[in-house]
Amino acid sequence: MRSTKKIFYYFIFLVPFLFPSCALIVNKKFQAIHIYCDSTITLNKVAHSTKILDLDSMPAYLVKRNSNALPLEFKLNDSSIVKYRLPVELSPAFLFGNLYPIFPFGHSIDLFFPNKFRYHPNNYFSYDTARKKIIYARHLPRTIEDSEGFTIKLGWSYLNAYHNSLYNGLNGGGSPFGLNGQLDYKFKKDLSVYLEIGMATMIVPRSPYRWRKYNFDNVDSITNVYSNNFWFTGGYKHHIKRLSGGVGLDFSPTFITTRKYYIAHKDSLFKGDTISTKYNDISDVTKNDILHKLGFAFNVEYMLIKEMSAGMNWHFLIKDLNKGTGVYASHFFNFYITFNIGRINFNSKKKKHEYN
Repeated sequence: MRSTKKIFYYFIFLVPFLFPSCALIVNKKFQAIHIYCDSTITLNKVAHSTKILDLDSMPAYLVKRNSNALPLEFKLNDSSIVKYRLPVELSPAFLFGNLYPIFPFGHSIDLFFPNKFRYHPNNYFSYDTARKKIIYARHLPRTIEDSEGFTIKLGWSYLNAYHNSLYNGLNGGGSPFGLNGQLDYKFKKDLSVYLEIGMATMIVPRSPYRWRKYNFDNVDSITNVYSNNFWFTGGYKHHIKRLSGGVGLDFSPTFITTRKYYIAHKDSLFKGDTISTKYNDISDVTKNDILHKLGFAFNVEYMLIKEMSAGMNWHFLIKDLNKGTGVYASHFFNFYITFNIGRINFNSKKKKHEYN
């Protein structure tokens, strides 16, 4: 029996080592990259690649992930050839897949696979004739990414942090269970309005029924408090290349569940010089409350790749409609990853692309 327990414990210990990070699971062996050039230079060759159509039928190149820089060849207007090696970097899937403590085990497994690498998906080149140097940039041209219209996003709030000021009786805490959706309308190159709907739930505390012998020693009752949070936010965002920051009005209904367990009946058994306590019955009382909070939401977001962004909301709530008068401060933070699931562009006039 003891050997079986040891095997079980060893198995539990080894299981985390068998989990790779998101890079190995999500990233494919090949990736698509886009090479754009202005009028000073023309792309001549991308080594070890296959030309495909992508990004609204624009040309892209399918390349294999590895740890080596990718050779590129360009032709100047005078027909001379210049070369450049596109640098490699760690994939965002690999970085975000190792945020939680358990994933560094997968991180160590991923070290042996090239899927953790990537070439940047969008690459822009020009040539400085005075310095005789290739100029490389990653910022997206206005004609591709900054067109007016709606962007629909759906995301996972992977870290939801509750400050103890959120409501009385909560000591604070965190949870990885959350979702959010965003609708962003860009009406200028660097300005947009956005709406966000989200929810997050705390991990429900384990019932004291599981620990009768230990939890009720020297106490008469145990209270567990947890919540489900929702938020509805609308505001403005300012965009600087891939980074954006915004502020908006925030309405946050908070559902609070308070569950109190207490001893209804127990027996004390004398065994020689010791006393053994047996809990025959444990009762519980559940109370549900809802708070309607108002305040502000401060948002920071960074576009990792064309269809994926990471960001953070600071919900600074200053008013509880349930309490009538009075202003106070409470806080709730959620860190998220979103994916673009659709775009609607009302500009029917197609712009001429300024890159080759």
